[in-house]
Amino acid sequence: MGASNSTAILPQMPRAFELTSILSTLVLAACSGTSPLTAAEPSADAASVAATDASTPPVHDASITSAPDAAVDASSGPSPDASIDAGALTPFDSGTPGANQTITVFSLRSGTAPALVTAALPFALGELSNATSLQLFTGSKELARNTRVLARWADGSLRSLLVGFAPPAMTTPTVTVNVVLHGATAQTLPGDTPAVRATTVRAFADPARWSSSGALGFPFQLASAGTLAPAFFRRAAPVFQSVANPPSGSDADPHVRNYYDHTHALYMQMLAVGPSVSFVDRIDAEVVTYRENEIIHTGTRRGQYSAPPDTEATNPIDFNIVRRMYPQGLVEDYLMTGDTRSLDVAKEMAEAFIADVAGQTPYYPYTERIPAWTILGLLPVFEATGDARYLNAARTVGTLAVSHQTAMAAKYPNQAGVTGLTGSFVQDRRNAWFDNGESTASGAGSSFMTTLLVEALVRLHRDTGDLSYLDSATKAVRWLKVGCFVPSNDSSTVYTTDPTLGASDDPSMHAASFRYVCRADDNHAALPGLNPMFALALGLGWQRTGDESYRTMARDVLAFTDWGYTIKEYNQSLRSSSQAFFLLENPAGTFVPRQ
Repeated sequence: MGASNSTAILPQMPRAFELTSILSTLVLAACSGTSPLTAAEPSADAASVAATDASTPPVHDASITSAPDAAVDASSGPSPDASIDAGALTPFDSGTPGANQTITVFSLRSGTAPALVTAALPFALGELSNATSLQLFTGSKELARNTRVLARWADGSLRSLLVGFAPPAMTTPTVTVNVVLHGATAQTLPGDTPAVRATTVRAFADPARWSSSGALGFPFQLASAGTLAPAFFRRAAPVFQSVANPPSGSDADPHVRNYYDHTHALYMQMLAVGPSVSFVDRIDAEVVTYRENEIIHTGTRRGQYSAPPDTEATNPIDFNIVRRMYPQGLVEDYLMTGDTRSLDVAKEMAEAFIADVAGQTPYYPYTERIPAWTILGLLPVFEATGDARYLNAARTVGTLAVSHQTAMAAKYPNQAGVTGLTGSFVQDRRNAWFDNGESTASGAGSSFMTTLLVEALVRLHRDTGDLSYLDSATKAVRWLKVGCFVPSNDSSTVYTTDPTLGASDDPSMHAASFRYVCRADDNHAALPGLNPMFALALGLGWQRTGDESYRTMARDVLAFTDWGYTIKEYNQSLRSSSQAFFLLENPAGTFVPRQ
């Protein structure tokens, strides 16, 4: 099932500006042997989304090279690190381990078919140790194939395996190839298994298996399943067509187009609704544009983002740069296509994150999303490579966030004006909200940025088994529910698309939502356009507690469907919604342990 063919242009609306925040200085946990670096404090206007001359080319290094140590062993795949507890990495799996799979070969357009078509197959932890007996069939005819391991689980079993085979005759738009995991010794093709990004014929494994295997780090709901996903993806179809296929005008500016990880958002929609030529073309174009033109590949700033207007060269890395470094989407691209260049660039960014931990430590608390983006960038690279350095760095940042949350509970014991309520990752820069153009409140946190940090902490728990991260995320979700939620008719709330001081109420935006600054006497804004970002946090609340009010609240906020007027809002809405629907529509305790 592909995206809608609708080409209707959605009316433009003012978009939500975003903020950045602060924290008290914390002691750096292990991960870097260097001393914290002296650096200029990140600027308060780091959150502003400045207009850019679309004619200005992105900054990039003329020499695009990969470090030798970034290469992946094509024969055996990344090696698991012996220090990582395999038991902590057990993924959710709703399928049957060891069950056969299918590959769908798509005829995208007319033209010469490639000599080899490739598809990546996902596997759950412990499901398959090698591909010796993995056979491919069209009907009763076996297809000779070659393979390359892309990633392994910590126990050494396969996580993602690239298979290459001669494309079958495409007498219909799609052809199904059956994958038998435990057959006879397979017929093999000579030579390597390169990633083939053909424009005429492509092949993909069943999206349901990408979800149930946990190979991408988080299960997700297909667009046709349940009651929440179908309506959401009906809205997403015309949004994709109007703002992302392809992006134009201000949506094409790098700092807008890639914001919140456009590659990841595209993959999440394609996996939910099924591949189509539009998704394949957009993903291919976005991957190349982002990784080659907008990430630095040489010198002391290797791995950092740089494209106008965000070209700051600071130490620690400027907030504007950190919040546009997205290994996650590139790792997903690698795991689903076998394109090693995507993994190489993701590793460059992860190395930059590791190098930044010491200097960034005093500033992670400035905003909930800076530690969130760091963790969400490091963990997918760890999962793909097994290199414990990436996990250790993510744990350091996660521990800093949890420690700050605890400190803020003591400092502000009645958060959001509710007696005894805590759980916020309070923006506490000089005892006040970070961006004084939005608020000067003390003891307030960002509701929507908290959703990113919740997502990061849940993934950190999944990769470590450490309940402290999950408990921290659960406290933050309760703070969102009790302190930040507002119904559609709250007389004290300003429903708007602009979170700055003095914003006017827009009657067309009246919908259940969350206070943008939670809470402040000088800013009563709620931005329903951000509502899809809250679904995952509410899904976590349901999974951990079994409290039906979390699901009721999720249905209320998702009832607002007037989102997606810019590519930035498309990225925000798509990045975690399908994962959220999985959490919300499965029994409590399915994905994470109940309290």
